[in-house]
Amino acid sequence: MIFVIKDIDAWTPQIRSKTAIRSSKKHIFIDPSIGLAALNIGPEYFYNDLDTFGHVFENLVLRDLLVYAEAHDARVMHYSDDMGLKIDAIFQLNDGRYALIEIKTGESAIPAAEKNLLKFKELIKKHNDKVLSDKEHPGVKYREPSLMMVICAKAAMSFTTNNGVKIIPIGCLKD
Repeated sequence: MIFVIKDIDAWTPQIRSKTAIRSSKKHIFIDPSIGLAALNIGPEYFYNDLDTFGHVFENLVLRDLLVYAEAHDARVMHYSDDMGLKIDAIFQLNDGRYALIEIKTGESAIPAAEKNLLKFKELIKKHNDKVLSDKEHPGVKYREPSLMMVICAKAAMSFTTNNGVKIIPIGCLKD
């Protein structure tokens, strides 16, 4: 049997979470060139279809993240909730620390990706503030992300935004 598809699980803030998330798996190709070859799509095709290129690039980055995760006994997951908040990848170590990762093709998408990551972090903070305010019946406190990053196909250099989000060009990813 040949395995060409990899399932990426949905992430939940806690093992016993009541948060309404979409728990369906995300399916990616082990190598995104498999799908492109099956459709007879060459590089020239993407000059007129940057949206599809974005999906292929995301698949490529997820594949690399899965390789890094295996080397570090970690997991790669995704997040999507009922309020429309989505995170492309969550890289979680076995001790519970995690990184929120957005995957974008161009520098022009960085501000929106950063805003999305900060929105997620603020959602966690608001939840924790609410939990800690009820001294009699506190709920489950969620761990805040240890790292937020945008992996970008075309960024001039790596840098950290004023909000602490790391911007990493794909060529700078390494173990």
